[in-house]
Amino acid sequence: MTNYECIAAKQSDYFVATLLRRGRVYMDRHKVVDFPTTRMYRHVLAVQAHCGSVVMDLLNTHLESTAEHAEERMRQLEKCLDIMTRRPGDRTVILGGDLNMRDKEVTSVGGLPAGARDVWEQLGSRPELKWTWDLTRNTNLEWAGKWKPRCRFDRVYVRPSGSGNMRADQFGLLGLEKVEGTQSFPSDHWGVRVGLKLTQ
Repeated sequence: MTNYECIAAKQSDYFVATLLRRGRVYMDRHKVVDFPTTRMYRHVLAVQAHCGSVVMDLLNTHLESTAEHAEERMRQLEKCLDIMTRRPGDRTVILGGDLNMRDKEVTSVGGLPAGARDVWEQLGSRPELKWTWDLTRNTNLEWAGKWKPRCRFDRVYVRPSGSGNMRADQFGLLGLEKVEGTQSFPSDHWGVRVGLKLTQ
């Protein structure tokens, strides 16, 4: 992936990484914020970057998994939303990843900060793009019984800058086809692809 700069949050255990397109998006600095009470090595990778005169904070995370860890997951979400809220108003802040989120959990923490939007909702809440973990279509994970769960675990939240120089204008899913030569999809989750429009 020579066209991308890879910023890995860690080098061992469990970690996330952010990739920036070389010659297009430039990293200014980055920092890893560990979640102190995680039992699954979870953290948020905060990358400050710019594209021309547009400055942004990219928050990439994988929050605690499974229903029984909802309390910890909500603590982690609150930490991420606090980071989003505290960033200067001249910066666009994007929080995304496998948040393992349920709508009731977002409500329980008080919802998104002022000005922040869930991109799937902002762009029309299209039902065919809703489920990012969908065992009715994705066969990577076996689930006993007839009923197959599906959830919108993977999300992207955007808090635009005060100047509105970046906005989300596309939302789609990736990884819907099996890897060539195998019977497996790239993941048991679909990837989320968000298109961003920048104005200088």
